[in-house]
Amino acid sequence: MMPMRACMTLIVISFTVLLAPSAIAANCGGSTPCNCGDSVIEDYVMTSDLGPCPGTGLIMNADGVTLDCAGHSITTDGSGWLSQGVDSIGNDAITVKNCVIDGFTNSIRVWYTTNSLFRNNTLTGSQYDGIWFYSGCDNNVIEGNNLSHTGNGIWIEINSDNNTIRDNVIEDCVNGYGGCINFLGVEHNRVIGNRIRDPASSFVWLMNYWYMTGPGSNHNMFRDNVFVGSGSSEDVVVEGTSVNNTFINVTMASESVASGSELFRGWYVDVMVDNGTDPVQGATVDMDNEDWSSSETTGLDGYASRKCVTSYAYYGGTVADKAFQASASKPGHISDSWGPAQVTDNMVIGDGSAVVLSLSCTPTNDCTGLECGHVDDGCGTMLDCGSCGQSEACVSNACQP
Repeated sequence: MMPMRACMTLIVISFTVLLAPSAIAANCGGSTPCNCGDSVIEDYVMTSDLGPCPGTGLIMNADGVTLDCAGHSITTDGSGWLSQGVDSIGNDAITVKNCVIDGFTNSIRVWYTTNSLFRNNTLTGSQYDGIWFYSGCDNNVIEGNNLSHTGNGIWIEINSDNNTIRDNVIEDCVNGYGGCINFLGVEHNRVIGNRIRDPASSFVWLMNYWYMTGPGSNHNMFRDNVFVGSGSSEDVVVEGTSVNNTFINVTMASESVASGSELFRGWYVDVMVDNGTDPVQGATVDMDNEDWSSSETTGLDGYASRKCVTSYAYYGGTVADKAFQASASKPGHISDSWGPAQVTDNMVIGDGSAVVLSLSCTPTNDCTGLECGHVDDGCGTMLDCGSCGQSEACVSNACQP
């Protein structure tokens, strides 16, 4: 089913020219105070709350400009249809931070904007989206924001690629379609360390733009995200032809993947090599996860570098479990191995679940041909090779008068 939010895109485009308050807005920023609907053309730090605004709050209207709300609010009076809390169209390297934005159609709307930062904002009560990236919004960072009671949380669409969404809290996405994070026809985005709670529908929703007719959402990476609660749909929904989307250490309980789409799920694995008591440096660790393999050497702490291990792949409606195996070896030692087996949770140092491979030493020395004294067996154990008579001395493991 095509979501209502996607259907509204053309409506928004059609009416933006008529409704945008920028046509009558003044320029502001620097030492010039900003009022509702003004265009920020210089760095500006708010010193008081703004609003209630009858339309859009503020418009970012120059490259490289920073809006620092300093904890102050931008609010709407509710009369402006398709109003934006903060709006940016066609800018580069802007920053919007420390803003409290409440009650607009979209809290922050971003079109054709690149290399920009949206940090530490509190966004509430938006009808559609807390943050909306539309078309060609590349290399931006959405970081440390708190979104609650927004229509669809964060919505990114149409060739908006290589963005980073990290360390945000997103709660109560109230629309019953889409998710709290939504990708439509975008690629190579990174979603890291977010906490998402109580969606009306899904936590994450990936699909083609314009449903089945546009490009899919491909090669996106989700890491270390925590999902709390549940919605009316699966935790993660991948529709259309959206491929090579990876979820590492994400606490999702269910997913729905269309026949033309892909989802990879995985976990972190640490491999440690010891000799039963102490770490073994310089051991060779070989690892394989069906689609990749590696070989590396342990350091002083006995660990190989942490790996992201695929637990299963969802291809075209079919789930394929992936096996992981690891082996360790070192000259003069008996090798050890783990697996092959499916990894279904993190296996890391911090929780004591790392894969531990123990190498026992192969003795290389004994007392053969020796008359006396002691000798190291090559594994740190001193062997007693006997003693000489009273009139003899043990010299180089030989008894001499």
